[in-house]
Amino acid sequence: TVTTIVPQFKIQPTPVTVLYTATLWCPPCEQAGTLIILWEKVGDGVSRGGKTGELPHDTTVSVLAEEWSVPEERAYYRVTAKGQTGWVPDTFIQE
Repeated sequence: TVTTIVPQFKIQPTPVTVLYTATLWCPPCEQAGTLIILWEKVGDGVSRGGKTGELPHDTTVSVLAEEWSVPEERAYYRVTAKGQTGWVPDTFIQE
């Protein structure tokens, strides 16, 4: 009988760089009882694309990236909270 021992390696996740924390801010969403949609990044802009998640108004999020959209002349923020990550426009972020 031949027994082979194979060492087990635990793959470490790549650390995520957090720029700062902020709050999702959309009073009209809160009043309407709707959630703020998180979008995936598409093409050379960051708005829209497929929906990656939804979070309520006043959720504390970690901001992972900021990007300026030239066609829309506005900033977008990549945020993560409650296991969801996606892009939101600058109007939905309050530092």
